[in-house]
Amino acid sequence: MKSNVIYFPYIRVPKSVWFTRLLLYWDKVLSISPIDFFNNPEAMGEHTRSLVEKRLVIPIPPGLYTAEIENFDSSFENYLNGLGDELDLRRKHFEEGKTFRIHMEKLGPIEWILVELKLSKESGFPWFEVELETGTEFMAYLAGCLGQHPELESDPVTDKKDNLEIFLRSERSAGNNIQELNKLRMQVLERIFPAPNHPLNADEIETFKIKHGDKLRSFRRAVEREILILADLGEPALRERRIELFQDEIQEQVDEIRAKLNESGFADVVLGKLCPILGALPGAHYVFGLSNAIFNAIGNEKEPPPVSPLAYAAYADVELLGNGQLV
Repeated sequence: MKSNVIYFPYIRVPKSVWFTRLLLYWDKVLSISPIDFFNNPEAMGEHTRSLVEKRLVIPIPPGLYTAEIENFDSSFENYLNGLGDELDLRRKHFEEGKTFRIHMEKLGPIEWILVELKLSKESGFPWFEVELETGTEFMAYLAGCLGQHPELESDPVTDKKDNLEIFLRSERSAGNNIQELNKLRMQVLERIFPAPNHPLNADEIETFKIKHGDKLRSFRRAVEREILILADLGEPALRERRIELFQDEIQEQVDEIRAKLNESGFADVVLGKLCPILGALPGAHYVFGLSNAIFNAIGNEKEPPPVSPLAYAAYADVELLGNGQLV
């Protein structure tokens, strides 16, 4: 199970309760940041820059990693070419100005593939305007590919609804088994991750994690392990009973974390849920749609590696970001 997450689609990370919760409970939170932002950190914005300076968010330059991904460009190209008539519809949307602006380093060699497919155009160095749905899918694809790189080992996370829907469409296509696992996750994860009801700044998060980070990580891993155990239980009644017992067992840990947050001056602590965007059901041997393109890109011809049951996106506790973000 992965202990790190990689945020997408934006360079600037959100200042929200949801993102604070990620920073508290995960070992590392990565963000996708082109190399020129390393030389000009002010462009990241004050909030993101402060988190980077404290090493709470670790920016990664995508070009250094995508160059090592065997089929990075060809796999996404094959995915697009398999869209059939929908490709013509996307070209029409592109002509109508429905676009998503993406930094050229994120696109890499795919930038000219998209231009040739009439789904993208240059938009002033170093940016490209990409057809909206294609650009949205590409950012999910990029995060998924980077997360599989052995040096990063991260699950993709997002608070952008369109990116979430990409993975949910793949799961719905996979049939009832994966949907059932997601239902199971929701039963276990509902209202158990304590966090302040307002975003914390970098100093506050750093101080709390220095004191209590081990306890937070241990709690998260206990939840992960339990979900995997529950997924193997075929009898619904037995599984429901195990869920009840587990929720009773972890209540003491939830209360302890809430108490530590209160002691640190965070009086208004809320219990939130974090929702899965992609998961591998034990025994499942395939994934669908864009997810399949990700595994093809990394040259994995065998069964894909298991995805952590805690690969999260925001359904609750977050206000979705607007369109003015840097991507």
